[in-house]
Amino acid sequence: LTIYGTNINYPLVQGEDNEEYLDKDAFGKSSTAGSLFLDYRNAKDLSDSSSIVYGHHMDKNAMFGELDQFTKKKFFDGHQYGVVYNGQRTYGVDIFAFIEADAYNTVLYTPQRDDAGREALLDEIESNALHMREADVADGEKILLLSTCTSDITNGRYILAGKLTEEFHKDPF
Repeated sequence: LTIYGTNINYPLVQGEDNEEYLDKDAFGKSSTAGSLFLDYRNAKDLSDSSSIVYGHHMDKNAMFGELDQFTKKKFFDGHQYGVVYNGQRTYGVDIFAFIEADAYNTVLYTPQRDDAGREALLDEIESNALHMREADVADGEKILLLSTCTSDITNGRYILAGKLTEEFHKDPF
């Protein structure tokens, strides 16, 4: 997973549960930084309507430590793209929202398998977005949510939302 113009450039793993990679690197070795990991409820091939990736908010912009930079409108406006490779294919990531949310927000933190929950998810993203750009997330398009903790709010989370695309932009940085 790479978000252009940031230090987010890490392997993406998936465990048997959402705790397996909290303190393990991508090779399974002990690591306080953990790994970026796909929610265990999501399909490994990113075929669900929405997929959630978790990562620790680390010092020195490690892991998802740089997501807080997206609170600044200028940073959000200047960082619009990334890529994700799932072992089979590469997808573009078109970033369309930066969200401040509660960790117990079940709409945001329940992976959607199909389009049934899409409208509720998009409404929740819009109502919680600190910054948002035109997205036109059509039926059938996949949403990727990158989530990390924030110390600003009890149980607070920062979420960067993007849609997966067949085409991807080259890294402009």
